[in-house]
Amino acid sequence: ATVTLSDDLGNSEQLNETAPGIYTTATLVGEQGRTYQLNTVVDGNAYTAQCPMPVSVTMDTLMIDSFPSFGTYTKIIVPGYVDPAGIANYYRFIVVVNGEKQDGFSMESDRFTDGNLVLQPLFVNGLELESGDVVQVTMLCIASDVYHYFFSMAQNVDNASTPADPVSNISGGALGYFSVHSASTRSVMVP
Repeated sequence: ATVTLSDDLGNSEQLNETAPGIYTTATLVGEQGRTYQLNTVVDGNAYTAQCPMPVSVTMDTLMIDSFPSFGTYTKIIVPGYVDPAGIANYYRFIVVVNGEKQDGFSMESDRFTDGNLVLQPLFVNGLELESGDVVQVTMLCIASDVYHYFFSMAQNVDNASTPADPVSNISGGALGYFSVHSASTRSVMVP
């Protein structure tokens, strides 16, 4: 594949394949507020995508809490951050427990939390935390199009009689999404 990344300031770079299917920049660095364009040619087929890099929000804390569940207590993961007021923000959370990335995905929008301290528990299907487990959470600040890709994918999981392809920001008929985002990572040991 030929993969080119450019920004809205006119900077452009052809990416190098550093491992099979992994393309890396040498000079371009993501900046908040910039919009990036991806141009890819694979076997003569052209694919393009565009994505703005949203405002970066830092995860200030990561806690383990518990709540009653069927006569016992279940331990849950609770990231904490302050959502910037007055702009639409979208988040994706990646959970790793004891070095193993957990399946599924957690997303949030600030539709009901704009400008507030957010302490929204992450529910990971099938995850039962034990004392001593090391939990790492990465919070990605993602663009609206990327949020809607994952939202539409979630609509197809386990409850869709006729699954459909998720909404994509890539033109040319490719499946997937193009994301430019910031990341904030914290770890905590389960008490």
